[in-house]
Amino acid sequence: MLKSLIISFKNAIRGIVICIKNERNFRIHIVAIIFVLCFSIIYELTLAKLAIIFAVFSLVLFAELINSAIEEILNIHVDCYNIYARNAKDIAAGAVLVTAIFSVVIAVLLFRDEQGWQRVINLFIFNSFTIIIFVCLTALSVIFIIGKKK
Repeated sequence: MLKSLIISFKNAIRGIVICIKNERNFRIHIVAIIFVLCFSIIYELTLAKLAIIFAVFSLVLFAELINSAIEEILNIHVDCYNIYARNAKDIAAGAVLVTAIFSVVIAVLLFRDEQGWQRVINLFIFNSFTIIIFVCLTALSVIFIIGKKK
């Protein structure tokens, strides 16, 4: 029983790794999550707001994983252009878009406190090391996003 549980976790992690390697949009979501987490720490979000942020992260990543699975399944079973396959792929992509849009709306609501933004701005103004880290993180993010081709 324990062995089958370990195999299940291994397979699930393999699926996530496949998505990271092959799906640019999944990598974009991961980068966005990293930046939001960094700003959440600087911004000093409450635990309740962090819980909401993590729930939103999971929904967006879940939608992207399901979208990728649907695309893989359709790619296996459809050899040539098929309007129904295209519609299914577009609908799944639409689900990702909806979760991403609403995650931005939620982020705007959670990050609307002026004092939090002042902390972020002050950190960048009065700490040049923060700017260096931000630039390096941005460069690494671009490499991570565009670095892997299918």
